[in-house]
Amino acid sequence: MLVMRSPKLNPALLAFLVFLIVLFAALAFYLSQVNDAYRNLDFFTFWLGSRMTLHGENVYQSELWVANHGLYQSTWIENLFYVYPLSTALFLLPLGWLELPLASTLWLFVGFLSITVGVLLLLSEWHTPRWQSFFFPIILASFCFRPVFLNFTVGQFDALLFLFLSLAIFFYERGKIPQASLFLALLSLKPNLGLPLIALFGLFLLFRRAWKPFAWLAGFTLGIQLIPFLISPHWFVDYLHVLLHKSEDNNLFPNLHGLAGVITGNDPGLTLPLWGILSILVIGVVLGFLFKYRSQLSIKMGIALVTLTTLLITPYLRAYDLLFVLLPMLMIAEVVEQKKHSFWLTNLTYFSWSLLAFGLLFLAVRLQHDIFSVGLPLLALLLLLALVHSKRAAALFQ
Repeated sequence: MLVMRSPKLNPALLAFLVFLIVLFAALAFYLSQVNDAYRNLDFFTFWLGSRMTLHGENVYQSELWVANHGLYQSTWIENLFYVYPLSTALFLLPLGWLELPLASTLWLFVGFLSITVGVLLLLSEWHTPRWQSFFFPIILASFCFRPVFLNFTVGQFDALLFLFLSLAIFFYERGKIPQASLFLALLSLKPNLGLPLIALFGLFLLFRRAWKPFAWLAGFTLGIQLIPFLISPHWFVDYLHVLLHKSEDNNLFPNLHGLAGVITGNDPGLTLPLWGILSILVIGVVLGFLFKYRSQLSIKMGIALVTLTTLLITPYLRAYDLLFVLLPMLMIAEVVEQKKHSFWLTNLTYFSWSLLAFGLLFLAVRLQHDIFSVGLPLLALLLLLALVHSKRAAALFQ
């Protein structure tokens, strides 16, 4: 089993981490102030959902949801109800206890730390004794990656979920199955990403006959979604109405659903079948690789492949959700370091993803939609599959 090459952080890295903590605190306070505590951005959805749950209100009742926007001076109402499962509101209940300005500041600070710690954990898995020397340029490039930038622009949830994904990998690689399963199951708090990812990874575990890890993962995932029934027995029926409403969203997303929409002129009668065909094709190819190399692939590689597959096939995706491409970006950079042993080439490889992401942004501005950001997970998936097929990257295998 693969383990961290150097468990102790050197003094320079520790000093840099302390500097980042101070910087993040100041930046979080500043962004909260200039954005009016994020009351008209995505963060407000998470805060209000927890606030209403704390007060015993139904987050899926449209009249209450809209009225509470007015109560807290929010003029931006993207949805007429809470669009996440009740388990998400319960998990984020501490936000509801805090007043909005403090909650938004703490949310941003935790998000900054989540990206930093997540990248550090994944970087610590590199098979090179000098992995710590890469942290400064890698973390800088990570925050320059457009999906990461967008996450903090709107106050989204993905930074924290990225930390959970990194912790899951970290614990899986050390044989700590219950802890790893819990963190991976927490991704179900954002179902459009977490549930397909967990289902696909569960199949990978079954391919490997890893019955115990599969049972832990299934148990935690089910348990997280069952807890809300203790306080609201009918919440899932209400949530199904939300899902039906969201299914009518015809926006062009940066995934296969959006790509199908572009190809068919966004005709629902043609878009859905084409999206289904493309998704089945991608799922079939990835599951084929996972089955063929089931006994050779590392857990990290398995998670990376199902993460990219999820980003491509999920019905609902925004550009900030592509933040999870950070995982395969780090893995590809590690392969470059293994093969070339070049500090500059490895960092350039990683930073080139940020350049590509902003290049696709310019294309999006020109075309008035962001569909072609689908190129990020698609390219990453093709590169990882090519590396697996060639069997030339030791980091991808056990």
